Amino acid sequence: ALKLDAGRGADANASKNDGSTPLHLCAARGLFAMAQLLLDQGARRSSVTVSGSSPADRAQLFRDERLVQLL
Repeated sequence: ALKLDAGRGADANASKNDGSTPLHLCAARGLFAMAQLLLDQGARRSSVTVSGSSPADRAQLFRDERLVQLL
């Protein structure tokens, strides 16, 4: 089972210099279960990169309808 360890400082909304978050990565890689876990741990669907891309935008770009619906 997957589990985000917030007790050890894991941040579901951590972002890279370009503004991408773990949720953006999951959306781009088709990682549905991990995306669900991140959302359960408080990841924000509304996060955007410096270019304005949301996790849902990434899922749509990669044509992952299941993730698009989730996000």
